[in-house]
Amino acid sequence: VRQPQSLAEAKQIFTEEKGKVASSLSAIAGSRWLLAILATFAIAFGTHLGYAPQRLPQVGGLSLTQAGLPPNLDFGGVGEQAQAAREAAERENVRGQMETRLAEEAAANANLIPALNAICAGAAADQHDHHDQAPARDARLGAAAASGPETLTKLA
Repeated sequence: VRQPQSLAEAKQIFTEEKGKVASSLSAIAGSRWLLAILATFAIAFGTHLGYAPQRLPQVGGLSLTQAGLPPNLDFGGVGEQAQAAREAAERENVRGQMETRLAEEAAANANLIPALNAICAGAAADQHDHHDQAPARDARLGAAAASGPETLTKLA
């Protein structure tokens, strides 16, 4: 690590390091593969959480020391607030209340679930089709716009 000798040099080093971090984060976040994998995990987790939370793995046995962090790690005020929030949630039976509310909502809207599933599947398929055919569609629309508005209505 370079040691800056002046304020201008420190600013230059900071700008260079910031650019490195920003470009690496951009490369990771901009990766379509990573985004697809993360979206798959999020969908799977959300679906299980909504429809079958009992099938999710128990995470009670995990600890920070098993992950390699020191046992005396102190998170300060944030750790104390997290502990207080967890204790309050347990006292108020938030998990039971949420499960009850989700079950009531699912039962009340059971007739809408097949329609919503069909709409979402159709929208996803439509987006996929439009993404693959966008250049050809844009060319057809451009040619139709040049020939007149009545052609545009025929294409739609």
